[in-house]
Amino acid sequence: PESPRWLMLQGKHDAAQQNLKMLLTECEAEEVLADWAADCADANDRATTASWADVLMSTCVQDRRALMAALVVQGCQMFCGISALMTYMPAMLWEHGSKQNVLQATTLILLARLTVVFLSANYLIDGW
Repeated sequence: PESPRWLMLQGKHDAAQQNLKMLLTECEAEEVLADWAADCADANDRATTASWADVLMSTCVQDRRALMAALVVQGCQMFCGISALMTYMPAMLWEHGSKQNVLQATTLILLARLTVVFLSANYLIDGW
């Protein structure tokens, strides 16, 4: 059977209520359905009012700074060529003599890159 939450999102309230009553008491089922109905209404409101202009021209300074920081980090990654380096890293290591540990070296470099990007982006976005 479908989950009660999915049924509720599809507008099949009676079926969702029947499924919930099999799992919970009637009082608990009514409480859960009321919470889900409120969540569905909030989701519908957000879905109908969101636009790219809302994202790009946010009135919240924190949101604009976070967006700019994310764009700067992404731009720096693109312009410094780290993606090309990661693509050709195994071939370069293989050709220059490190034939035994190519996978390990590539994995370590990738993890270092992801750590630096994650920490810098986290600091820039959440630190403001």
